[in-house]
Amino acid sequence: MRYISVDGVRLRVGLSGTGPPLLFLFGSGAAGTIENAQPLVQRFAPAFQVACPDQRGLGKSDIPPGPWTMADYAADAFGVADELGWDTFAIIGISFGGMVALEMAAEDSSRIDRMVLWGTSPGGTAPSYPLERLTDLPADERNRLFAQIMDTRLDSRWDTEEAPPEAQLVAAVMKRGGSPWSVPQGADENRREGLLRQLQARKTHDVMARLGRITCPVLIGAGTYDGLAPVCNARTMYAAIASSTLRVYDAGHFFYLTKKAFLDGFEFLS
Repeated sequence: MRYISVDGVRLRVGLSGTGPPLLFLFGSGAAGTIENAQPLVQRFAPAFQVACPDQRGLGKSDIPPGPWTMADYAADAFGVADELGWDTFAIIGISFGGMVALEMAAEDSSRIDRMVLWGTSPGGTAPSYPLERLTDLPADERNRLFAQIMDTRLDSRWDTEEAPPEAQLVAAVMKRGGSPWSVPQGADENRREGLLRQLQARKTHDVMARLGRITCPVLIGAGTYDGLAPVCNARTMYAAIASSTLRVYDAGHFFYLTKKAFLDGFEFLS
């Protein structure tokens, strides 16, 4: 673990493994921290040197003055790579991290060897679900709706012992990290502001008109029952990025936790 300063913003970065460089960009909010990314990061660490940052506003990274744009997140990520001495590198971008990765690739594909995009959207006419709509709902209703967005097959049984395995996975993830705007226990109001600023940056994300600029090989993964980043958005990216491959999994947003998705991603990057 180390801290890297990019244009005055201090970012906490987890470093694991040895091998070709791999930048791992995780998802939204309180759940999108280095600690929560570790189960996935450690699956790639035996073959790669993996850098996984707490993105601005999250975890133990700084909360600079807002508003922020996706270009700010992309500049942060390029800055981390620069500080590590990486001229070129591979990327795994998951959900919000995939949005950041898309912004990076649309601006400078020449530095990206290969890119895996799991459960993400290009924005514009193919946006992810607008999570900011849920921020003011009562906690029970917010969590119920969020679970159904994570997997559109879920119903009111999502947090019970009778829930299907997919629902139990959603419940476990949410209880560990919370929904994207949740504030970790003991966090101050500044930390909440960081999470809300991330949601605002997410709202303005749009690389649709620049997808054709992406020239690095791209693996796009999507879940059939993902209501956050619908599979139709993955198909839109696949059609616009000439160097892309598409894989669709019989699962919701957390399809990337399955063995099949991991093996596809690992093989693509290797």
